[in-house]
Amino acid sequence: MNGTGRRGAGWRTAGRLELPPGLLALGLLLGLLTAAHAAPVVVYTNDPVAPNQTVMALGDGFGANPKVDIARLADAPAGEPQPAAWPGAGVAAEVLAGDDRAVKFVVPPTFKPGVYAWRVNGVFVGLLNRPTPWWLQGDRGPAASPGGRLMVCGRGLGGERGVLLMEGPQTRHVALDPGGPYQRVVNLPKDLAPGTYQCRLHTGRGGPQGWSEALPLAIEAAAPWPTRVYNVHDFGADGRGGRDDAPAIQAALDQAGADGGGTVRLPLGRYRVDGTLNVPRFVRLSGDSAEQVCLCWPEMAKPPEALIRGTNSFQIDHLTLYTSSQRHVIAADTGEVAGAGDVSLIGVRVRADIYRGHLEPKDVDSRLQESQRLSSGGGDTVRAGGRNVLIADCDLYGSGRCLYLSKVRGGWVHHNTFYNGRWGWYCISGSDGLILENNQIIGADLMSTGGGLNCLDGSTYSQHVLYAGNELSLMHGWDREAMTTDAGGMAYFGKLAGADGPVTTLAEDSKANGRDWAGAGFFILDGKGRGQWRRVVKLDGRHVTLDRPWDVPPDDTSQVSLTMFQGQYLFIGNHFSDAGVAVQLYGMACEAICDGNTSTRTAGFHNFGMNYDGIQPSWYVQWLNNVIDEGNCYRSGHDNYLLAGEAHLGIFALPPSPSFDTCLTLGCTARGNRLLNNAHLAIGGTDPLNPAFTKPCVQEVVVEANTIEKSSLGIDVRRALSGLVLRDNHCTEVDRPLRDEVAEEKAAEARRAKLLADPGPLASWSVDDLRNGVVADGTGHHFDAAVVGAVTAADGHGDKALKFAQSGYLRVDDPTMFNLQAVTVGLWLRADSVAGRQGLVSKRFIGQAAPFIVSLWDGGVEFEGTAEDGKWSFNFRTPALIKAGEWTHVAAVVEAGRGVTIYINGQAAGHVDNAAVRLGNSDPLILGREAWNGVNMGKDPCFYSGLLDDVKVWGRSLSAAEVAAEAKGK
Repeated sequence: MNGTGRRGAGWRTAGRLELPPGLLALGLLLGLLTAAHAAPVVVYTNDPVAPNQTVMALGDGFGANPKVDIARLADAPAGEPQPAAWPGAGVAAEVLAGDDRAVKFVVPPTFKPGVYAWRVNGVFVGLLNRPTPWWLQGDRGPAASPGGRLMVCGRGLGGERGVLLMEGPQTRHVALDPGGPYQRVVNLPKDLAPGTYQCRLHTGRGGPQGWSEALPLAIEAAAPWPTRVYNVHDFGADGRGGRDDAPAIQAALDQAGADGGGTVRLPLGRYRVDGTLNVPRFVRLSGDSAEQVCLCWPEMAKPPEALIRGTNSFQIDHLTLYTSSQRHVIAADTGEVAGAGDVSLIGVRVRADIYRGHLEPKDVDSRLQESQRLSSGGGDTVRAGGRNVLIADCDLYGSGRCLYLSKVRGGWVHHNTFYNGRWGWYCISGSDGLILENNQIIGADLMSTGGGLNCLDGSTYSQHVLYAGNELSLMHGWDREAMTTDAGGMAYFGKLAGADGPVTTLAEDSKANGRDWAGAGFFILDGKGRGQWRRVVKLDGRHVTLDRPWDVPPDDTSQVSLTMFQGQYLFIGNHFSDAGVAVQLYGMACEAICDGNTSTRTAGFHNFGMNYDGIQPSWYVQWLNNVIDEGNCYRSGHDNYLLAGEAHLGIFALPPSPSFDTCLTLGCTARGNRLLNNAHLAIGGTDPLNPAFTKPCVQEVVVEANTIEKSSLGIDVRRALSGLVLRDNHCTEVDRPLRDEVAEEKAAEARRAKLLADPGPLASWSVDDLRNGVVADGTGHHFDAAVVGAVTAADGHGDKALKFAQSGYLRVDDPTMFNLQAVTVGLWLRADSVAGRQGLVSKRFIGQAAPFIVSLWDGGVEFEGTAEDGKWSFNFRTPALIKAGEWTHVAAVVEAGRGVTIYINGQAAGHVDNAAVRLGNSDPLILGREAWNGVNMGKDPCFYSGLLDDVKVWGRSLSAAEVAAEAKGK
């Protein structure tokens, strides 16, 4: 599939196609002015890139036909940092596509990996592949101590060599341990002086220009906790489980707290605890080992808020907790409390099961209902927040939500096993510096779901999370999302009145709703300055103070959004199985990298900008080297069409309405992924079931060097898309390597024009054409209907008819042909009963917008249709004229720009005036079923029970005389 790309509304063919521009590169040096036009400004590049890979750069001032030169910097000794500059010699790069705001070009295949300089139209604009650290995280959380451990996280950090330059109270060069591209570890010198340092990283490539931009790091001496040991037996603990040891253990804890801290030791034993243990600051509650020491709580009619409670600066380690009645198990202050943090859980095992034992079903339900008062996933096994949270080598099995972290600042959660309980999930909110690696997260209940990163705790931002090497499985409850980002909300969407330095003025009032939006994201979605984002320092009415001025000043064409920020996430090397979706970037996402993840029996991976209680962009997401090894996914339900599906790697957008014309998803890359066994790639805007959305809300996407094997579909290119490059993708044993919706629609339009020139029916179905599970289209136009469930031939009125038995239907798999503005649906029916709602003919299957739905409802004939504004303004019902057991002719005639008339036995029985355009969709045409049963909207369909015959669809509006003639036929 080399050489197929789409830009704007059209397609072009070339030897290779390329990536669109993407990420906002902080600190990327700008080019110089030229006499011909404004200096090029780069706001994002999708590096790191290797030889023969596509560079996508977004910005401004590239010109109408940009030319690109590229040069590799020599790998000289790092030396002292020098400003980036053109090295004086380079080669012309192959430019795949370019305009004033985006250029895409290929790194020459003959180059060696390294740091590359590049220029546009002879003007130097910057470097590619310099290391880009996003955050520093030490053994003190956001700080580090002399002799402590420092983790550097970001992109382009890998290499065998490397050095960290620290400039501050001292100037030190510290060798890096070998590491991968997203995380490097540094063991700091023990004699490092406390203070604030500016840190730069070098990977051994690019010489003095190869240094990263600087990030600040605080070095602070760690105040050691007191080492005195308090044995609980000395305070009267029994340790044999026969009596309440809580008073003795609490006495030891209180004494340690009164003395300024220390270790409360639990020797070998079983300790009964009736109530809460409160752990003071600087106190460690420590067992000899989880195998030797356990704390056991009895059944409690009213369990306390938490079984072990601390504020901050405490540790629990090497013991087991057993309980069968609890709210939260281990609780510390969360991040909104001043001083929260410095909490460590090490080697802790929890078995907290409120459903343990011989419970009656009513007791199980009662306990579940009670648990939901604590959170939507029940009580928390662990809840904490603030700076320097450490959870390591723990085994945590609880009845509800396994983990709740709020506003963590420098946390490390590693080598744990977490179990989500009944309706349980995990919730990580408002982070800034958090590493979750090498954990198992398992659904311990048939109702368990997944969880994710979010701003659900009311935070305005969540950022700097490394989520690596984790295994997630068995998540079947709720939405079944193993890892999802979340949180709706927005303070502003619209135009600007002006920008002056770091202060930008909105054209209309913001909607702060009493919320402090400091730390939120401010995005230029479209128009001048597209692709730039800044962080909010202060929102005051229409005035927004940002963290820095714009590189490309916006103007009155600029469309902006102020929403919470979620960004600079790293999802690396995780394995997801038996869940609804593996990784879902739901709404707001900025600069996220998903590399080397594996999905097994999930719906796969996707990101989409959307309207989530406000306009939230999805920008600069890179899907790299991920694998979907089993593409078949199971959704559950009673309907064959929805029962199973194909997993995908998707780059999407979900705009609020068809008229929405602003970019939501920008600058994304899918490279080197492997999609196997009925998995595919999908790119484009909106829900594929609604073709009315056509504006390019997905822009600038590169899909390169991906492999699809043994699948029904390779790459699905949807509408509402511009700036797509497909390059060097490979399909093996794929039925349909490329599906392009726009091209299909053009072909369908040509076919439609030909078919509609014939005044006869567009399609017709009767029992005469039923054979081998298919009802052939009697017109010869090949709109054949597949039989699903119980549809058979039966005696009718003088001949045979199609018999529907409350579960069967016919399905015509054409996504667009029946999206008609002028249409007539006619049929003969003999219903077994006229009670309730029964689907007759509809262009809807799963409950979304539809151009027409004709149903039988309590003896009346109901017409429904969705207007262009999304409202169901065409809906009306005739009087109850249909009788059970009687043959009746029904026709629904839609006149474009006028309205709808329903005829019963050739006589007009109801009408609605409506000049609106109706929305189409990509659903199949369905006979004998409708997506809504009239009661549970969007959940349960309804089926027709009785006989149907001579079902016809015309691509025009029949006259009253023509309808009357049809009604004489039975």
